[in-house]
Amino acid sequence: MTYVFSNTLERKGPYGNPIIQILINSLFFEGKRKSDAIANPIPWNPMPLPVIALVATAVESVLDDWSTGRNEAAKNKFSRDNYESVYRTHLANLAKFQQKAPKALALLRTSLWENAWSSTNTAFPEEILAPIEDDVFEAAEAEALDALA
Repeated sequence: MTYVFSNTLERKGPYGNPIIQILINSLFFEGKRKSDAIANPIPWNPMPLPVIALVATAVESVLDDWSTGRNEAAKNKFSRDNYESVYRTHLANLAKFQQKAPKALALLRTSLWENAWSSTNTAFPEEILAPIEDDVFEAAEAEALDALA
């Protein structure tokens, strides 16, 4: 699983391999799904962990396709049956990353989003202000905690 590191030899920079950024850009921001990410950027900022896990899983699938030195993609389907455990492993690694190095992961996720958005040649979206005051959410949280008690 060294392919996820920005430095594969020293296993540094988890999920920082440039191929992850390239695939996020091409699959979700520059390809036919471009309109989804641009039309609704909020869920993409910061880059969602399931997206990072999915892209890392796709990289492993392609590496498997070429493991014999020839493209065997026709024999190796990128499917839930074949790659669900790989995807779940990446999600688990990202959860551990969140637990052990939250600032590093936050920086990575923000960087992935900013670089992906920059690839669209579209101005960064303006910050959307939430019109509901903080105390309304705090009261809702308190009510929920009371209900659970």
